[in-house]
Amino acid sequence: MVALILDEVMDGLDGEQTVLDLTCGSGVFLVEAFRRLVHLQGLEMPLTRTRIRKALYTQVYGVDTSEAAIRVAAFSLYLAALELDPDPQPPEGLTFEPLIGRTLFVGDARTIEKTVAGTEHLIDDDGLKSFDVIVGNPPWSFKGKAGTADRRKGGGTLPAQPRGVGLDFLMRAAEFANPQTRFGMVLSATPFFSASKTGASAARHVVRALGPVTLVNLSNLRSWLFEGAAMPAMVLFARHRPQPTETLTIVQVPWSPAGPRSHTFEIAPSDIVRLSLDDWEARPTRLKTAAFGRRRDLRLIDDLTDGHQPLGERLRDLGTVLGDGLILGKAENRNRDAAYLTGLHYLQKDDLQPFAVPDDLPSFALTAAQWPRDRALYKAPLLLVKEFLPGQPRPLTAVSDRDLVFAEAFFGAPSPGRTSSSSSIWFSRPVVGAG
Repeated sequence: MVALILDEVMDGLDGEQTVLDLTCGSGVFLVEAFRRLVHLQGLEMPLTRTRIRKALYTQVYGVDTSEAAIRVAAFSLYLAALELDPDPQPPEGLTFEPLIGRTLFVGDARTIEKTVAGTEHLIDDDGLKSFDVIVGNPPWSFKGKAGTADRRKGGGTLPAQPRGVGLDFLMRAAEFANPQTRFGMVLSATPFFSASKTGASAARHVVRALGPVTLVNLSNLRSWLFEGAAMPAMVLFARHRPQPTETLTIVQVPWSPAGPRSHTFEIAPSDIVRLSLDDWEARPTRLKTAAFGRRRDLRLIDDLTDGHQPLGERLRDLGTVLGDGLILGKAENRNRDAAYLTGLHYLQKDDLQPFAVPDDLPSFALTAAQWPRDRALYKAPLLLVKEFLPGQPRPLTAVSDRDLVFAEAFFGAPSPGRTSSSSSIWFSRPVVGAG
């Protein structure tokens, strides 16, 4: 992964550039970037210890909240400098100037320039020091109210990324950039592909601010490249290749059976799609289609959306909407009254059958929930649609002829005043399809 990113952002450089990683950890990106900078300089003239040490002391910068990680990063950079030294003879060859407090900093990336060391080394006469290459793998998410409060401390102008901070770190890094700075960052793919309006807004804001941008979708490699990750991954490249700033390039990395064994992957021309930013904003689903499909899939989606009325509009014509189900939540988060739902049958995630609601559902017996929803959402006749496809190409759906509470695993559209049979016809056709 580090090689993939640095291959792109350092292509065509001469080795005199500066590199920044605001969440450097133990320095994996920094060490490899340092090696490449020295190699590029060696292509122009023979390497000397003086030139190698100059690159070490002036060209590679990192920040992390962990002092232990920063110490490992410093040690790793020292070792790399020794390996590259053409004549590593003691004692001079084993003596280094300190990196910590000079190019490696312990602290919060959002305020690092306010520390004593940061003020001295990260602020120039005209503001924050700018870097030629910015790389990293910032945190993807946070948990709970403490994480929310911590995120708000950063302020900023980025639209709120739901339950995530990756884009915040990216835009913070952009404050250390100049118009030619190249970016290569590993991020969660969630805000780019989710249906969340706030997430999509944050993603578009970043892409417009840093354009031109290339997104490399690594979701298919999650099982071996990001084993254990709770979210799919992507790499965002910016300003590393010439292309129109209003064009977004999407690269899908396909899964292959050899990938987990060889830890390699292949990208074909058909895996690359370009999308205009205006088109993405007007039709958000096109980004996800481009990232997981091919050009023919985009054409298919275009044909469907241009030739058919959206489901939401069809349901509105019928006097209803498709709503999210009840979120029970953890016990400590059940702070909203749900007593008005007690006694109703309770449909949970594995209860629904194709075109049939079981008769023997349990009754809802709780008096509070995190998000109980309005009582009107549960009135019959009630269309029910499973949120995810159950391993087959057709949605799992049914119409209930009795009021019931349905869990968050479902969407529901009530239609009081219609008979169950007419609702089955009107609802099932737009959701399931006639064929």
